[in-house]
Amino acid sequence: MQIFCNKFQEKDFVFDFIYLFLIVTILSFAFLISTYLIFNKPLFDADDLKLLRTPEKLLIFVIIIPIIEEFSMRGLFVINNKLNIILWTVCLIVILFTFISQRWVLMPILLGIVALSLLLFYNFEFRQAFNHFISNYFLLFLFLTSVVFGFLHLTNYQTLDTHTVLKILPRILGGFYLGYIANKYGIMYSILMHCVNNIIPFLMVICYQYFVNK
Repeated sequence: MQIFCNKFQEKDFVFDFIYLFLIVTILSFAFLISTYLIFNKPLFDADDLKLLRTPEKLLIFVIIIPIIEEFSMRGLFVINNKLNIILWTVCLIVILFTFISQRWVLMPILLGIVALSLLLFYNFEFRQAFNHFISNYFLLFLFLTSVVFGFLHLTNYQTLDTHTVLKILPRILGGFYLGYIANKYGIMYSILMHCVNNIIPFLMVICYQYFVNK
């Protein structure tokens, strides 16, 4: 058990990028399959199939969305240089404008994010204190960002019911994994794993369309 726990503290590429990724992926698919069986629904519904119907949507789904989601959700753990601060701020603003339509809610949050970003960008001592605070409460922020990351995916579906809500739980699990990778190795690695993760459902949808749903 101690050896297994040490794997989470020391850098081990094989464990983190192969074994741990496979564990998270298998658990996620096992949960998804079980929920589909419980609710007696097809593995892929119409909303799933619409997401990856064109090459343009594939590019957005596999590359652009992972970059935006990683910097907005996991950028919090890599505020160690000015470039990351800029990318975190821009991607977070994109997320805010995408998911919040009420101006009275959007504007105070937007002003707060901009003010915080300016402090982080121009005040090195504040940046150090901020990073120290995030590091001390890493598990809390990992939990919060993973939950938010999961619930953002509800917008992928036109209908909102118990089955749809349960479908985001694997995304929350994935959020924990990607946050762990970003904190341990850097944001570029979590973006890479996010891209790989998004390729898997695309391949499954392609196989489903060509071999099952002809």
